[in-house]
Amino acid sequence: MKFVIIIEGWKMKKIILVLSVVFLTGIAWADVYDNFESGVIDSAKWASIGTNWGILDSDTKIAWSYPGAVTGSLVSNEIAVSENGYLTLRVNGHDGSTKDADGFWGAVENHWVEVRGGGADGPVLARINTYENTLRSFKIDARGYSTVTVVGVDNGSDWVGMDDIATTTGTAHQLISNGSFESGLTNWTTTGTAWQALVKAKPYWESTPRFASEGGLFVSTYADESLTGTMTSEAIVVTQDTLTFDAAGYSGGPWGGGNNRFEILDSEFNVIATILGDIGAQGVLQGGTWVEKSFDLLAAGLNYGDTFYFRAIDGDTGSYGWIAFDNVRLTGEVPEPATIALFSFGILYCLKRKK
Repeated sequence: MKFVIIIEGWKMKKIILVLSVVFLTGIAWADVYDNFESGVIDSAKWASIGTNWGILDSDTKIAWSYPGAVTGSLVSNEIAVSENGYLTLRVNGHDGSTKDADGFWGAVENHWVEVRGGGADGPVLARINTYENTLRSFKIDARGYSTVTVVGVDNGSDWVGMDDIATTTGTAHQLISNGSFESGLTNWTTTGTAWQALVKAKPYWESTPRFASEGGLFVSTYADESLTGTMTSEAIVVTQDTLTFDAAGYSGGPWGGGNNRFEILDSEFNVIATILGDIGAQGVLQGGTWVEKSFDLLAAGLNYGDTFYFRAIDGDTGSYGWIAFDNVRLTGEVPEPATIALFSFGILYCLKRKK
Protein backbone atom coordinates (compact mmCIF):
# COMPACT_ATOMS: atom_id res chain seq x y z
CA MET A 1 0.00 0.00 0.00
CA LYS A 2 2.85 2.42 0.85
CA PHE A 3 4.48 1.69 -2.50
CA VAL A 4 1.29 2.56 -4.37
CA ILE A 5 0.93 5.84 -2.48
CA ILE A 6 4.53 6.82 -3.30
CA ILE A 7 4.06 6.04 -6.98
CA GLU A 8 0.78 7.94 -7.14
CA GLY A 9 2.37 10.92 -5.39
CA TRP A 10 5.30 10.81 -7.84
CA LYS A 11 2.87 10.70 -10.77
CA MET A 12 0.98 13.67 -9.40
CA LYS A 13 4.18 15.69 -8.97
CA LYS A 14 5.19 14.86 -12.53
CA ILE A 15 1.80 15.95 -13.86
CA ILE A 16 1.99 19.23 -11.90
CA LEU A 17 5.52 19.86 -13.18
CA VAL A 18 4.50 19.30 -16.81
CA LEU A 19 1.46 21.55 -16.46
CA SER A 20 3.59 24.23 -14.80
CA VAL A 21 6.08 24.17 -17.67
CA VAL A 22 3.28 24.42 -20.23
CA PHE A 23 1.65 27.28 -18.31
CA LEU A 24 4.89 29.25 -17.91
CA THR A 25 5.77 28.70 -21.56
CA GLY A 26 2.44 30.20 -22.55
CA ILE A 27 2.91 33.44 -20.58
CA ALA A 28 6.66 34.04 -20.74
CA TRP A 29 6.46 37.01 -23.10
CA ALA A 30 4.74 40.40 -23.13
CA ASP A 31 1.31 40.50 -24.74
CA VAL A 32 0.60 43.80 -26.53
CA TYR A 33 -2.94 45.04 -26.05
CA ASP A 34 -2.78 48.17 -28.24
CA ASN A 35 -0.01 50.27 -29.77
CA PHE A 36 -2.34 52.42 -31.95
CA GLU A 37 -0.27 51.84 -35.08
CA SER A 38 -3.48 51.23 -37.04
CA GLY A 39 -4.00 54.99 -36.89
CA VAL A 40 -7.40 54.75 -35.18
CA ILE A 41 -8.68 54.00 -31.69
CA ASP A 42 -10.15 50.54 -32.14
CA SER A 43 -13.70 50.37 -30.75
CA ALA A 44 -13.26 46.61 -30.34
CA LYS A 45 -10.58 47.27 -27.69
CA TRP A 46 -11.95 50.45 -26.12
CA ALA A 47 -15.32 50.33 -24.42
CA SER A 48 -15.75 54.11 -24.34
CA ILE A 49 -14.06 56.74 -26.51
CA GLY A 50 -14.56 60.41 -25.61
CA THR A 51 -14.96 62.80 -28.53
CA ASN A 52 -11.79 64.58 -27.43
CA TRP A 53 -9.66 61.45 -27.99
CA GLY A 54 -7.80 60.69 -31.20
CA ILE A 55 -4.45 59.64 -32.68
CA LEU A 56 -1.30 61.78 -32.64
CA ASP A 57 1.87 61.12 -34.65
CA SER A 58 4.63 61.30 -32.05
CA ASP A 59 7.71 59.04 -32.18
CA THR A 60 5.02 56.52 -33.09
CA LYS A 61 1.25 56.86 -33.25
CA ILE A 62 -0.25 57.38 -29.78
CA ALA A 63 -3.73 57.90 -28.35
CA TRP A 64 -4.16 61.39 -26.90
CA SER A 65 -6.80 63.83 -25.73
CA TYR A 66 -6.90 66.95 -27.87
CA PRO A 67 -6.12 70.16 -25.94
CA GLY A 68 -9.15 72.39 -25.54
CA ALA A 69 -12.45 72.84 -23.77
CA VAL A 70 -13.85 69.39 -24.68
CA THR A 71 -13.22 66.83 -21.95
CA GLY A 72 -13.80 63.08 -21.65
CA SER A 73 -12.26 59.69 -21.03
CA LEU A 74 -10.87 56.79 -23.05
CA VAL A 75 -11.78 53.48 -21.35
CA SER A 76 -10.41 50.09 -22.38
CA ASN A 77 -12.11 46.74 -22.16
CA GLU A 78 -10.86 44.56 -19.33
CA ILE A 79 -7.34 43.35 -20.13
CA ALA A 80 -6.32 39.86 -18.95
CA VAL A 81 -3.23 39.70 -16.73
CA SER A 82 -1.41 36.55 -15.65
CA GLU A 83 -0.81 35.65 -12.02
CA ASN A 84 1.88 37.91 -10.51
CA GLY A 85 1.66 39.96 -13.71
CA TYR A 86 1.99 43.62 -14.61
CA LEU A 87 0.58 46.07 -17.12
CA THR A 88 3.17 48.19 -18.93
CA LEU A 89 2.55 51.35 -20.96
CA ARG A 90 4.08 54.66 -21.97
CA VAL A 91 2.53 57.96 -20.89
CA ASN A 92 3.07 61.65 -21.60
CA GLY A 93 0.97 64.75 -20.99
CA HIS A 94 0.57 68.36 -19.99
CA ASP A 95 -1.25 69.81 -16.97
CA GLY A 96 -0.39 73.48 -16.54
CA SER A 97 2.60 75.34 -17.98
CA THR A 98 4.47 75.49 -14.66
CA LYS A 99 4.70 71.70 -14.44
CA ASP A 100 6.72 71.01 -17.58
CA ALA A 101 10.14 72.07 -16.28
CA ASP A 102 11.99 71.73 -13.00
CA GLY A 103 10.17 70.77 -9.85
CA PHE A 104 8.82 68.05 -7.61
CA TRP A 105 5.20 67.31 -8.43
CA GLY A 106 2.73 65.36 -6.35
CA ALA A 107 -0.43 63.56 -7.45
CA VAL A 108 -1.77 64.48 -10.87
CA GLU A 109 -4.56 67.05 -11.14
CA ASN A 110 -6.73 67.29 -14.28
CA HIS A 111 -5.19 64.91 -16.83
CA TRP A 112 -3.88 61.42 -16.24
CA VAL A 113 -3.85 57.77 -17.31
CA GLU A 114 -5.02 55.39 -14.62
CA VAL A 115 -5.04 51.62 -14.28
CA ARG A 116 -7.88 50.00 -12.33
CA GLY A 117 -8.10 46.50 -10.89
CA GLY A 118 -10.84 44.55 -12.66
CA GLY A 119 -13.36 46.72 -14.52
CA ALA A 120 -13.72 50.46 -14.97
CA ASP A 121 -15.31 50.78 -11.52
CA GLY A 122 -12.52 48.84 -9.77
CA PRO A 123 -9.94 50.36 -7.41
CA VAL A 124 -7.27 52.65 -8.89
CA LEU A 125 -3.93 50.81 -8.96
CA ALA A 126 -1.94 53.71 -10.46
CA ARG A 127 -2.49 57.25 -11.72
CA ILE A 128 0.14 58.72 -14.04
CA ASN A 129 1.01 61.96 -15.84
CA THR A 130 4.61 62.79 -16.73
CA TYR A 131 4.00 66.55 -17.19
CA GLU A 132 6.17 66.51 -20.30
CA ASN A 133 5.96 65.80 -24.03
CA THR A 134 8.34 62.84 -23.81
CA LEU A 135 6.76 59.38 -23.50
CA ARG A 136 7.99 57.56 -20.40
CA SER A 137 7.61 53.87 -19.58
CA PHE A 138 5.65 52.72 -16.53
CA LYS A 139 4.91 49.35 -14.92
CA ILE A 140 1.82 48.72 -12.79
CA ASP A 141 1.42 45.70 -10.52
CA ALA A 142 -1.94 44.00 -11.13
CA ARG A 143 -1.99 43.09 -7.39
CA GLY A 144 -3.71 39.77 -7.88
CA TYR A 145 -6.41 40.99 -10.27
CA SER A 146 -6.91 38.73 -13.28
CA THR A 147 -7.96 41.72 -15.39
CA VAL A 148 -7.19 45.44 -15.37
CA THR A 149 -8.74 48.43 -17.15
CA VAL A 150 -6.88 51.43 -18.59
CA VAL A 151 -8.60 54.83 -18.40
CA GLY A 152 -7.31 58.02 -20.00
CA VAL A 153 -8.80 60.98 -18.10
CA ASP A 154 -9.11 64.53 -19.46
CA ASN A 155 -10.83 66.96 -17.07
CA GLY A 156 -9.35 70.24 -18.32
CA SER A 157 -7.98 72.26 -21.21
CA ASP A 158 -4.63 70.44 -21.52
CA TRP A 159 -3.96 66.85 -22.60
CA VAL A 160 -2.61 63.38 -21.82
CA GLY A 161 -1.39 60.56 -24.08
CA MET A 162 -0.61 56.85 -23.94
CA ASP A 163 1.00 54.15 -26.07
CA ASP A 164 2.32 50.57 -26.12
CA ILE A 165 -0.13 49.06 -23.64
CA ALA A 166 0.91 45.48 -22.85
CA THR A 167 0.90 42.85 -20.12
CA THR A 168 3.90 40.96 -18.81
CA THR A 169 4.67 38.35 -16.18
CA GLY A 170 6.57 38.54 -12.91
CA THR A 171 7.86 36.36 -10.10
CA ALA A 172 5.75 35.47 -7.07
CA HIS A 173 5.47 38.48 -4.78
CA GLN A 174 3.10 40.27 -2.45
CA LEU A 175 2.89 44.05 -2.15
CA ILE A 176 2.59 45.24 1.41
CA SER A 177 -0.20 47.69 2.29
CA ASN A 178 0.22 50.70 -0.06
CA GLY A 179 3.70 49.42 -0.87
CA SER A 180 3.82 51.30 -4.17
CA PHE A 181 2.40 54.52 -2.65
CA GLU A 182 -0.46 54.90 -5.12
CA SER A 183 -2.48 56.19 -2.14
CA GLY A 184 0.21 58.67 -1.15
CA LEU A 185 1.40 58.24 2.43
CA THR A 186 -1.71 56.31 3.51
CA ASN A 187 -1.00 53.28 5.75
CA TRP A 188 2.43 54.66 6.67
CA THR A 189 3.36 56.43 9.90
CA THR A 190 5.58 59.49 9.33
CA THR A 191 7.59 61.76 11.59
CA GLY A 192 9.12 65.07 10.59
CA THR A 193 8.27 66.96 7.39
CA ALA A 194 10.73 65.50 4.88
CA TRP A 195 8.63 62.85 3.16
CA GLN A 196 6.55 63.52 0.04
CA ALA A 197 4.71 61.28 -2.42
CA LEU A 198 5.80 62.40 -5.89
CA VAL A 199 4.69 61.68 -9.44
CA LYS A 200 7.66 63.52 -10.92
CA ALA A 201 10.93 64.77 -9.43
CA LYS A 202 13.29 67.05 -11.34
CA PRO A 203 15.71 69.35 -9.51
CA TYR A 204 16.87 72.33 -11.53
CA TRP A 205 20.44 71.02 -11.81
CA GLU A 206 19.43 67.71 -13.42
CA SER A 207 18.58 67.20 -17.10
CA THR A 208 16.43 64.08 -16.66
CA PRO A 209 13.30 63.78 -14.49
CA ARG A 210 12.67 60.66 -12.52
CA PHE A 211 9.49 58.65 -11.92
CA ALA A 212 8.25 55.73 -9.84
CA SER A 213 9.80 52.28 -10.30
CA GLU A 214 6.30 50.78 -10.05
CA GLY A 215 3.02 52.61 -10.53
CA GLY A 216 2.67 56.38 -10.73
CA LEU A 217 3.93 57.59 -7.32
CA PHE A 218 7.00 57.12 -5.16
CA VAL A 219 8.18 58.66 -1.89
CA SER A 220 11.29 60.76 -1.39
CA THR A 221 12.92 63.42 0.79
CA TYR A 222 14.71 64.84 -2.25
CA ALA A 223 12.53 67.97 -2.61
CA ASP A 224 14.17 69.56 0.45
CA GLU A 225 17.35 67.80 1.49
CA SER A 226 17.71 69.77 4.74
CA LEU A 227 14.54 68.22 6.22
CA THR A 228 14.52 65.00 8.23
CA GLY A 229 11.94 62.37 9.16
CA THR A 230 10.94 58.71 9.16
CA MET A 231 8.41 56.52 7.38
CA THR A 232 7.24 53.30 9.02
CA SER A 233 5.00 50.67 7.45
CA GLU A 234 2.02 49.00 9.02
CA ALA A 235 2.69 45.58 10.56
CA ILE A 236 3.83 43.02 7.97
CA VAL A 237 3.48 39.25 8.39
CA VAL A 238 6.30 37.04 7.08
CA THR A 239 4.73 34.94 4.30
CA GLN A 240 7.87 34.89 2.10
CA ASP A 241 11.48 34.96 3.20
CA THR A 242 12.59 38.29 1.68
CA LEU A 243 11.45 41.91 1.80
CA THR A 244 12.42 43.65 -1.45
CA PHE A 245 12.17 47.33 -2.37
CA ASP A 246 13.54 49.80 -4.90
CA ALA A 247 15.74 52.50 -3.43
CA ALA A 248 17.76 55.59 -4.16
CA GLY A 249 19.55 58.14 -2.06
CA TYR A 250 22.71 59.75 -0.81
CA SER A 251 24.14 59.94 2.68
CA GLY A 252 27.54 60.67 4.14
CA GLY A 253 30.57 62.22 2.47
CA PRO A 254 31.28 65.95 2.81
CA TRP A 255 27.60 66.90 2.25
CA GLY A 256 25.59 64.50 4.38
CA GLY A 257 25.89 63.15 7.87
CA GLY A 258 25.63 59.45 7.03
CA ASN A 259 22.33 59.13 8.86
CA ASN A 260 20.03 57.95 6.06
CA ARG A 261 19.07 54.28 6.18
CA PHE A 262 16.45 51.56 5.78
CA GLU A 263 15.61 49.28 8.69
CA ILE A 264 13.68 46.17 9.65
CA LEU A 265 12.04 46.25 13.09
CA ASP A 266 10.68 43.28 15.00
CA SER A 267 7.22 43.23 16.59
CA GLU A 268 8.61 45.19 19.59
CA PHE A 269 10.10 47.84 17.28
CA ASN A 270 13.67 46.73 17.90
CA VAL A 271 15.99 47.27 14.92
CA ILE A 272 17.14 43.86 13.64
CA ALA A 273 18.62 44.73 10.20
CA THR A 274 19.85 47.88 8.45
CA ILE A 275 20.73 48.97 4.89
CA LEU A 276 22.60 52.28 4.71
CA GLY A 277 21.12 55.05 2.57
CA ASP A 278 24.34 55.82 0.68
CA ILE A 279 23.02 54.01 -2.41
CA GLY A 280 25.39 55.70 -4.86
CA ALA A 281 27.45 58.79 -5.51
CA GLN A 282 24.94 61.65 -5.38
CA GLY A 283 22.16 59.09 -5.60
CA VAL A 284 21.27 56.65 -8.37
CA LEU A 285 17.82 58.17 -8.78
CA GLN A 286 19.33 60.66 -11.22
CA GLY A 287 18.45 59.54 -14.73
CA GLY A 288 15.47 57.59 -13.43
CA THR A 289 17.50 54.59 -12.26
CA TRP A 290 16.58 52.68 -9.12
CA VAL A 291 18.58 50.06 -7.24
CA GLU A 292 16.78 46.97 -5.93
CA LYS A 293 17.55 46.22 -2.29
CA SER A 294 16.32 43.43 -0.02
CA PHE A 295 16.32 42.12 3.53
CA ASP A 296 16.70 38.40 4.26
CA LEU A 297 13.97 38.10 6.88
CA LEU A 298 15.00 34.68 8.17
CA ALA A 299 18.63 35.76 8.52
CA ALA A 300 17.38 38.77 10.51
CA GLY A 301 15.90 36.36 13.04
CA LEU A 302 12.28 36.31 11.88
CA ASN A 303 10.24 33.20 11.11
CA TYR A 304 7.19 32.57 8.94
CA GLY A 305 4.15 34.03 10.63
CA ASP A 306 6.13 36.64 12.59
CA THR A 307 5.18 40.31 12.49
CA PHE A 308 7.70 43.02 11.59
CA TYR A 309 7.94 46.61 10.31
CA PHE A 310 9.88 48.37 7.55
CA ARG A 311 11.23 51.87 8.25
CA ALA A 312 13.06 54.48 6.14
CA ILE A 313 14.99 57.24 7.91
CA ASP A 314 16.30 60.55 6.60
CA GLY A 315 18.56 61.86 9.35
CA ASP A 316 20.80 64.08 7.21
CA THR A 317 20.32 67.84 7.52
CA GLY A 318 22.94 68.85 4.94
CA SER A 319 22.72 69.10 1.17
CA TYR A 320 22.95 65.84 -0.79
CA GLY A 321 21.37 64.05 2.13
CA TRP A 322 18.20 62.46 0.80
CA ILE A 323 16.51 59.09 0.40
CA ALA A 324 13.75 57.57 -1.76
CA PHE A 325 12.00 54.21 -2.12
CA ASP A 326 9.15 52.47 -3.92
CA ASN A 327 7.59 49.07 -4.64
CA VAL A 328 7.95 47.46 -1.19
CA ARG A 329 7.01 43.80 -1.50
CA LEU A 330 7.52 40.32 -0.08
CA THR A 331 9.46 38.00 -2.38
CA GLY A 332 11.43 34.78 -2.25
CA GLU A 333 10.58 31.38 -0.83
CA VAL A 334 7.26 30.54 0.78
CA PRO A 335 7.21 28.04 3.65
CA GLU A 336 6.99 24.33 2.88
CA PRO A 337 3.60 22.71 3.59
CA ALA A 338 5.12 20.90 6.56
CA THR A 339 6.31 24.23 7.98
CA ILE A 340 2.83 25.73 7.55
CA ALA A 341 1.27 22.75 9.31
CA LEU A 342 3.78 22.97 12.16
CA PHE A 343 3.24 26.71 12.51
CA SER A 344 -0.56 26.22 12.57
CA PHE A 345 -0.23 23.48 15.16
CA GLY A 346 1.89 25.80 17.32
CA ILE A 347 -0.77 28.51 17.20
CA LEU A 348 -3.51 26.04 18.14
CA TYR A 349 -1.40 24.66 20.99
CA CYS A 350 -0.76 28.15 22.37
CA LEU A 351 -4.45 29.00 22.17
CA LYS A 352 -5.30 25.79 24.00
CA ARG A 353 -2.75 26.57 26.73
CA LYS A 354 -4.39 29.99 27.28
CA LYS A 355 -7.82 28.45 27.99
